[in-house]
Amino acid sequence: MSKNKILVFIATYNENLNISDLFFDIIKISPDYNVLIIDDNSTDGTKEILEKLSATHTCLTVIHRPRKMGVGSAHRAAMIYALKNEYDQLVTMDADFSHSPGTIPQMLEKLETLDFVIGSRYMKGGKSDYEGYRKWVSLIANKLARLTLGIKIHECTTSFRAFRVSLFNNLNLSAIKSNGYSFFLECVYELKCVDAVMAEVPIHFKDRFHGNSKIPKTEIFRSMYKLAYLFRSRFYKKQTQLSNPAEIKTSCYFCKSQCIVEINHEDTFNDIAGAQAYKSKSLEHKSKPQVVNCLVCDLSFCP
Repeated sequence: MSKNKILVFIATYNENLNISDLFFDIIKISPDYNVLIIDDNSTDGTKEILEKLSATHTCLTVIHRPRKMGVGSAHRAAMIYALKNEYDQLVTMDADFSHSPGTIPQMLEKLETLDFVIGSRYMKGGKSDYEGYRKWVSLIANKLARLTLGIKIHECTTSFRAFRVSLFNNLNLSAIKSNGYSFFLECVYELKCVDAVMAEVPIHFKDRFHGNSKIPKTEIFRSMYKLAYLFRSRFYKKQTQLSNPAEIKTSCYFCKSQCIVEINHEDTFNDIAGAQAYKSKSLEHKSKPQVVNCLVCDLSFCP
C-alpha cells in the first residue's frame, strides 16, 4: 500500500516564541510530514525565524503575505495549496501550542475511513483551558451551531483539523466568504452540505504558551452574525455560480501562486471607482468577465 502524502499547515502572525519549537515537535513525529506555514507579515522576528528554518529543512515551505489578510484566508490558501500540490491528507493547527502535535497520528488514523476529523474540546474526554468569557462564548457558540445548523459533531470552531484532500474537489472554497475566525464555523457547515463523513477526537485545548491571543473581541459578534446567516441559508441557500478553485487553472499574475478563488463581481475592487463598472445598469444583461483573487498577495484580476 502506498504511503499517504501528508501536509501539516500553520498560520502565523507574531509567533516568534512558539513557531520554531512547534515545527521541530511536528517533524519529530514523522520525518515524512511536509509543513506549510503562511505568515501574515509578522513584525516580531517570526519571518526571519521561518526563513532560517526553511533554508535548512526541505520539508518546510513558507509563504509570506504582504499584510494581515486573515486566518480564514490563510486556511483557504492552504487547502488549495494541498489540492494543487497533490497531497492526500491535510492537517491544520494553531501556532501557539493550543493543539498538541502528538494528536496528529490519531487524527490521521481516523481519516483513513473518513473525509474530515476535528479535535474536539466538547466531546467526552475533551478539555479546554479557556476561562471566563472566552470559555462560555466558545461553549455556547458550538452548542448553537449543533442546534441551528444540524451539525452532529460537538466542535465546530477549533482549527485543529484533518482533511482528505480529494474532498476539496467537491467543497467550493470560492463560496466560503469568511476571512477571519468565522471561517472555521462556515467551513464545517459547508462540509456538511457536501455530505462529508465527519468525526471528532477528544483533545486538551491548552492556553497559549507565549504571547497574546490574536482573536479580537469583535469576532464574537461576527461569529454570531455568521451563525445567523448560515442558519438562514439552510432554507434559502442560493446555488453559487463561482468556480471551484479545483477548476481554476490560472496562476496569479503577480506572485505566481495557484491559491486562487473566484470572487463576485460586486465584491471586486470595492475600494476604487472601477467597482462602479460592474454595478452599472448598462452592463446588467451583458456577459461580465471572471474575476479571481489571489489568497497569497491579494491581487484581484481577470484571467
